[in-house]
Amino acid sequence: EDLEIKSRHFPMSNDSFEKIQVWNDVSSEIVSDVKDGKDVGFITLGDPMIYSTYVYVMERLMEDIEVETIPGISSFSMDTDPLIVIPCTMEEEKIDAALQTYDCLVLMKVYKNFKEIVQKLEKYDLIDHAILVSNSSQEREEVFTNLRDDKIDEKISYFSTILVNKNRNTR
Repeated sequence: EDLEIKSRHFPMSNDSFEKIQVWNDVSSEIVSDVKDGKDVGFITLGDPMIYSTYVYVMERLMEDIEVETIPGISSFSMDTDPLIVIPCTMEEEKIDAALQTYDCLVLMKVYKNFKEIVQKLEKYDLIDHAILVSNSSQEREEVFTNLRDDKIDEKISYFSTILVNKNRNTR
């Protein structure tokens, strides 16, 4: 009954100043709470060290307070096949090279250029080897196996990932 839950908004934007300001503010608040004698936890989806805002907050905390990071379960793992994780915000030629080279890929941050990524999957004959998961492990989770569906673009969120395995067919 003494538990206090605080929700903080971390902007998903290209405005570095805005993001840094929020990371600084939240970090200062956490340090203040700890120095006031509170135990503080920062909860995130998946593993906090992989594609998580947690890392930016953690870096700001480590000089002022003791930080313990408890690993989570990452959203990807593939038996013995090599697995490549790439953000779809990187240079287009690097995305193309990865799609042509590797058998198993996790395409992160697909929400901004989803249509272009689908075109690349078509171009490299990977569209039938790909699935899209939006809002994984959340109430609004949706899994799409037909990435040719024009209505998907309206349904995906920031938390959308495409999994490609050239050795498995989704159709």
